[in-house]
Amino acid sequence: MQQNASVRQLLIAYSQGKRDFSHANLSRASLAGADLVGINLQGADLSLADLQGANLGQANLAGANLRGANLVGVNLTGANLAGADLWSVHRHGGAVSPLSQKQPEQAVVAIAEDSPPPPPLQNRISKDAPALKKGLAKVTSAIELLASYQAGERNFPGINLTGANLRRADLSGINLAQARLDAADFRNANLTEACLQRANLEGANLERANLRSATLDAASLWLADLQFVNLVGASLRKTNLGGADLRSANLQAADLQDTNLTGADLRGTLYSAQTQFSAGFEPAAMGMQQA
Repeated sequence: MQQNASVRQLLIAYSQGKRDFSHANLSRASLAGADLVGINLQGADLSLADLQGANLGQANLAGANLRGANLVGVNLTGANLAGADLWSVHRHGGAVSPLSQKQPEQAVVAIAEDSPPPPPLQNRISKDAPALKKGLAKVTSAIELLASYQAGERNFPGINLTGANLRRADLSGINLAQARLDAADFRNANLTEACLQRANLEGANLERANLRSATLDAASLWLADLQFVNLVGASLRKTNLGGADLRSANLQAADLQDTNLTGADLRGTLYSAQTQFSAGFEPAAMGMQQA
């Protein structure tokens, strides 16, 4: 399928087993929520396309034109974005920002299967967490989460709050390990000492949030807005920060070993002598400033 591919034609052909749609013309197409695992869109024109919430796991997007596309909540686990044009993609709530043209050969947006399991959270996670799963199944909205938190509950592992509005919420010490929080709004939220290990925060807005001493190991913050966020003493080992906006964030004493920073905007980001980076990473060359 070379040119003038309609969404209807594509979806019908895909449902019949076709996977090769290389160089298809899908500019301005609406594929929101589409399940297109393993699709081949190499060299395709997806400029200004609406892909919000689509499943593009294992997709081949090498050399694709994604300028101005809406990628909020998109699953790109194992997708090939080598040479893709991601200039001005929508990252959250309609916000648009330029991204570096340097993209990882394989986009790791969800957590790798061989990632180590989350370590015990000691005093922050109740020993009765398994017994709470039945009750947690009822928490399906930001309002319910806040009500449960205010009632004393702190354990919400694996909860699905995609796109939730948690702006200015006080959630210090909360356990949101492996939660679905993509495209969620956490602006000015208090998440000090929170556990967000392996959480999906793709396209989330965490501008000016307080994540001091939080655990975000192996979390995915692909294209997240982290401007002015407080990450002092936070653990971000093996975290995916590809394409994230970290301008003016505070990373003093944070642990970023084995962290993916490909395409991240680090201009004006603070770090200290105690900040740990992967071997060979040069913060000054990325525009970061030492405190």
